Amino acid sequence: WGSRQTVYVVPSGTIHFVPWGALEINSPVVTLPTGAWLMRSTEQSGNSRAAAIVGDPDFRGVLEQLPGARREAIELGHLYQSDPLIGGDATENRLRDRVGAGVDVLHLATHGFFDVERPLASAVVLSGADKPVMLTAAKLFEAPLSAKLVVLSACDTGVGQAVAGDDLLGLPRSFYLGGAKAVVSS
Repeated sequence: WGSRQTVYVVPSGTIHFVPWGALEINSPVVTLPTGAWLMRSTEQSGNSRAAAIVGDPDFRGVLEQLPGARREAIELGHLYQSDPLIGGDATENRLRDRVGAGVDVLHLATHGFFDVERPLASAVVLSGADKPVMLTAAKLFEAPLSAKLVVLSACDTGVGQAVAGDDLLGLPRSFYLGGAKAVVSS
């Protein structure tokens, strides 16, 4: 492209699905949910904690456990000096308590699913009392988890469905609407 600076893209239609990371581009490409995103405040809140980290929730035998996710959460916990929520502790209630009024980084290392029929039912999976609990895009839209940076270390978390108005429904949009400045997803 010849650009040496950051390229900002507000995707429309099928452009939502361009694999920017796989292209040979010499400058960073940032996809934005809307052009107005550049106008958002960059003020730092002094009330946020460093990180809330989830890794390898207890899936009660319903889904395969993720030992790599457990190691990932433990290492990030050391890096951010934050106790990760692992196994049976990785519940929605404990996560919401940990996030509180907001965190700098929210890192979720777990299973993720995209629901092509109902994109707002797309979810990351957390521990539950009897079975895994789906933390859906709809639930995050209704009750956001406030974080400056959200890292979704789970399958299919960056997938979405383009709808009228060029919105891309899925997990990243719900985190953005909840106040995230950036979402890293797959």
